[in-house]
Amino acid sequence: MFLRLSGHRPQFLAAAFVAVTLPVGVTSAQACEKTYTIGYSHPVSEAKAVQAVAKYAQKRADEVGCVKLLLDATTNLNLQTQRAAVENWILQGVDAIVIRAVDPTAFTQLQREAQAKGIKWLTYTKPMKDQDGSVGWDTNKAGELIAEDLTKWVKDHLPAGGISAAVTELTIESSLAGQWEIPEAALKKLNVPVVLAQDCADQECGLAMAETALREHPDLRIFIGGSTDDPGVGAARAFQNAGIDPNDVYLGGMDGSEQALVEVKKGTYYKATAAIRLDLLGYSIIDAALNAVKGTGETNILSPNQLATTRDAEQLDQLIDQYK
Repeated sequence: MFLRLSGHRPQFLAAAFVAVTLPVGVTSAQACEKTYTIGYSHPVSEAKAVQAVAKYAQKRADEVGCVKLLLDATTNLNLQTQRAAVENWILQGVDAIVIRAVDPTAFTQLQREAQAKGIKWLTYTKPMKDQDGSVGWDTNKAGELIAEDLTKWVKDHLPAGGISAAVTELTIESSLAGQWEIPEAALKKLNVPVVLAQDCADQECGLAMAETALREHPDLRIFIGGSTDDPGVGAARAFQNAGIDPNDVYLGGMDGSEQALVEVKKGTYYKATAAIRLDLLGYSIIDAALNAVKGTGETNILSPNQLATTRDAEQLDQLIDQYK
């Protein structure tokens, strides 16, 4: 069972969205009967969004008190570096590990070793068998947010049809499938053909993908970054280079990267992103891990996505501010 945090209008940095029983604000080691140690490992710690999540996880640890957060410095999907960090945490005897593994199969033995020592093993968006908990976001809800906004835009701006679409996927990440499958289903319902759907997760790929689709299908007017926002940011350059009126183009994506949010704010090609609440995601790392260690409360927590558009300038600015 997952706890889904509210996706209503954000009150950013709301501290007590998941109950814990540790004394709030206790920071002195002398005041703590026990200090809980949590290791958080992400394979691309250099990414701005990952750094923001880590910042909020540290903020939550400070607010709860009696919690020491260890951060893995793995970058560029380096499996050896990530394994070394986790091995060190197991040797230290931390209380919990929250990990997005480069390759989950490469960590199954370490998971067994950790759990045999009583260390709770939680995953971050990449589930593993016999895990003790998980954090992430509702990928189906993210897909629904973009599908609903896309549907309204098509009906309002191009009701006569005669357009086509491209969608990026990331099939190796099957847990994210709702982010592209749900928009694809919405396009089918609108009778908008998807002329190109392929794995793509960066700006250069998105640029090349949009350029290819535009050459073969000059009526391409919709591009959905179902994998993440970066392909859509790249695709925007392709539409701009082709001299297509931004009022006739819908670009949408997932996650709410800083650059995508800035593109949305421009009010041109990029119309919307299903942005992750990075503050709540960071908080959930601490709360889910503590609940797993203590055996109380929810250990599977999904943070909400929020649709970022120019229609809500205040919310858009708040989502951008998460990166500051």
